Amino acid sequence: MRRTFSKCVRLTYIFRLRLLNPSQLEQDFEIATNEYDYINNALKTDLPRFMVLATQFIDPLFHSFFYMQCVPSHLLQDSVGILLLIME
Repeated sequence: MRRTFSKCVRLTYIFRLRLLNPSQLEQDFEIATNEYDYINNALKTDLPRFMVLATQFIDPLFHSFFYMQCVPSHLLQDSVGILLLIME
């Protein structure tokens, strides 16, 4: 608990020093802007490729799960149909 408090006090002190130093604040802003732009551009270029790869991976799984669910459903439907014919 004490370490966390002292860390918060140090961070608050550093933050106040940076507010007093506008050039440091401008440099920090420029660095943060550059990092954001880099990550944003990387995401814009990689996202379409990721979606294609994800689609290629998920489509076969979707089809196999769909057909695995169809088999018990058809068996159950056939069994109920036979029972209904027997009961008539």
